[in-house]
Amino acid sequence: MADLQHPTAYEKRDIPVVKVAWYGLAGIVFLVVISLLGRSFFILSKERAYYHQVMQAPAPYLQQVQEAAADQLNSYGIVDAEKGIYRIPIESAMEKLATEAKQ
Repeated sequence: MADLQHPTAYEKRDIPVVKVAWYGLAGIVFLVVISLLGRSFFILSKERAYYHQVMQAPAPYLQQVQEAAADQLNSYGIVDAEKGIYRIPIESAMEKLATEAKQ
């Protein structure tokens, strides 16, 4: 065991400060670029979702359902003739309720 030399307890040379500074700067630039890309991706995704939910033309089936509902709300009709239940346009119903509430 007398042949083995004991290693020194400390590093005898300094770290390359310029190299560490460049790596640190590169890391900061990388994080800034990634955060900007993430933000722009989020904004783009939000705009696409908004377009699909609000701006895109409704499906033909949905248009048919809305037209049928509008026709029922704005026309006269018989709901149940035996019980004497009839349908009147919504505007007429609101006017009738308003005049009844005034009395």
